[in-house]
Amino acid sequence: MLTTTQYDADRERHAIETLREHRVEGLILTVADADTHPLLDELDRAGLLYVLMHNDTVRRLSVSVDNRLAAYDGVRILTLAGSLAASDRARQRYLGYAQAMQQAGLQPAPALEVDFNAKELPPAVLAHLTSGPNRPTALFCSNDLLAMVVMCGLRRARLQIP
Repeated sequence: MLTTTQYDADRERHAIETLREHRVEGLILTVADADTHPLLDELDRAGLLYVLMHNDTVRRLSVSVDNRLAAYDGVRILTLAGSLAASDRARQRYLGYAQAMQQAGLQPAPALEVDFNAKELPPAVLAHLTSGPNRPTALFCSNDLLAMVVMCGLRRARLQIP
């Protein structure tokens, strides 16, 4: 039997109670919050066998990925800036980016420096932004003109951007 609850506690309770009424031998569950879910405590007391799926918890038997590590591995934020040597604003913005990354527990990447006055991205820069397994998942551009050049280049490369 399969049911879905959209992480609604009342629907979760109803689904689990319905399955228990059908005298199932065990359950495979994904709940909103496995560490604080009162119904799981009831299942523990009743001795009903269950395993959690996709709930990363140490309190109960679960099969899951390390969600924090997966997000950490998947987030590659890159700063695109003009010459850091030529602009105090670009340097300060890069330092702010680096500080935010460090506070989030992420390693800041070196700034990718491009010509402030470029009308379009150099092919090597565009290739770096659009291909390969380590391409950035987000960009922080140090000014609005660079952001527009980047957006135009990414759209020409047929990438969807917000």
